Formats: sequence, C-alpha cells, structure tokens
Amino acid sequence: MAKYKIGQLSKTMGVSTHSIKHYEKFRLVYPHKDDATNYRYYDLSQYARIIDCRKFRNIGVPIKDISLLLNNSNNNEFNDIIKAHISELDSQIETLIHQRNLAKTLYNRSKSCDKYLNEWFIDIIPSIYFLKQSNNTEIIEENHSFINGINLIDYVPIIESILCINKDSFLHNDIRYSWGLGFTEDNSSLISSSLTQNTKFIRIESCKCFITYIKVKLPYISNGSLLNTINNIINKFPFKISSDIIAFSIKKSNEDGIIYEYLKVCIPIK
Repeated sequence: MAKYKIGQLSKTMGVSTHSIKHYEKFRLVYPHKDDATNYRYYDLSQYARIIDCRKFRNIGVPIKDISLLLNNSNNNEFNDIIKAHISELDSQIETLIHQRNLAKTLYNRSKSCDKYLNEWFIDIIPSIYFLKQSNNTEIIEENHSFINGINLIDYVPIIESILCINKDSFLHNDIRYSWGLGFTEDNSSLISSSLTQNTKFIRIESCKCFITYIKVKLPYISNGSLLNTINNIINKFPFKISSDIIAFSIKKSNEDGIIYEYLKVCIPIK
C-alpha cells in the first residue's frame, strides 16, 4: 500500500497542513504512524476523506457535524443533517438581508448629512412614534426597549436615537429635553405595525419643519454647543416654533481626538 507524507497530501489536495491536522482532531482524517521513524503517513483513502471534508466545509457545515456525517450517520441521518443545515443557511440569509438593509439606511443617512451639513430647508416630516426614556439625564427605567416581544435596539438605525427638546428651553436658556428611541410612521412596517398601538409611545404628529444638519462637539448638552447652535438658528430666521424640537442622531466622528456628533435637527414651525 502506497504511503504519503502530510506535505504530499497537502500539495496534491490544495489543503494546508494545518487544516489536515485540524481534521485529524475530529477523526476526519486517519494517518498511519510508523513506529520506527515516528512519521505519520496517509494512504490513498485519506485523499477521498479530504475531498469529503472540503465538500461539506464548502457548504458551511461545521467541523463537528462533518465528523458526524462521515463517521456516525446512516442515510436518513445524513439527509436530516443536510436538511437542517439548509434551514440554518436560510436563517443566516434572512439575517444578512436584514443587516444589509440596516447598513443601507445608515449609509444613506450619512450621505444626506454630508450633503446638507449646515444647510437648511423646509419640509414636512412624517409622524414619529417616540419612546421617552429620560427626563433630562434621569432615566425612565420602565420605558425599556423590549416592547411587544420586540427588542427595539435590534432595529437601529431604522429605529433612531432621538432627542426631544422642549421648545420653551430657549426662552430662559435652560434646556429641558427627553431622550429615547423612536421611528417614523413610514418605517413602522419594517419593524412591526403593532408598535404604533402601544401606549408607551408618544405620537408626534406630522408637521412642517425647518430642517438642518449640524455637527456639535460632545458632550453637546453640558458644553452648551447644541443649545447655542439652535439658538443661533432661531435668532437668524424669523419663524415661530410651534412644538418641541426633534434631533435625530446620525453618526459620530473623531477629529484629532475631539468627538463630534452629527444631528438632523427638525424645528416645527407655523
């Protein structure tokens, strides 16, 4: 019987020696040990075992399941394992599609922010469902993010981090705000339409807004940068604020060690 060293097996099959040794740990490949020289050799049957290992690895089967397929499964069990693996792949595909949609949402918002940074326009914003999770810095613990069997945090950035600033904060230079998670009505179908019926959410009605994208240094509440930026806008433009101001968090950047946050600010106007 012809015997081959691990280097020959590796070169012929295009599989690294590290992978072959890994396969051995799971009884996928069986070397023959020469007691006289202490060398390990492989016969031709192990080439077929390598092909089987790669066949299953190429479709994503975990090593432990490959060992089960090659060493301990009858025909029916073989089919059941492959069928279960297909179901797992389907689940992974659904997860990847979900993640891709979230990534596209984040990218599109980032590019819009870059395009309109420090610019302004008037537009109608859709209704917003806002889960109020703080009064200023005091957390409202009962308004946690797990609602109707859904963890809202799993849908960020479709669900957004929102700062709701009391419109009277600017009369006395004393900012009062609420922070929380929220989503626009047109995005509710991407999460669960049932959320719009949950009384924990405050519905902020669709309205006409002065909209601008800004960049402020963190921490923008305590250092006053957000309040000053919005104050400058209010003083510059002759409009009357009709309800609380809404700021959507877009992204953060680190510039020479200074952290900035980019916000989409919507000021409801009459």
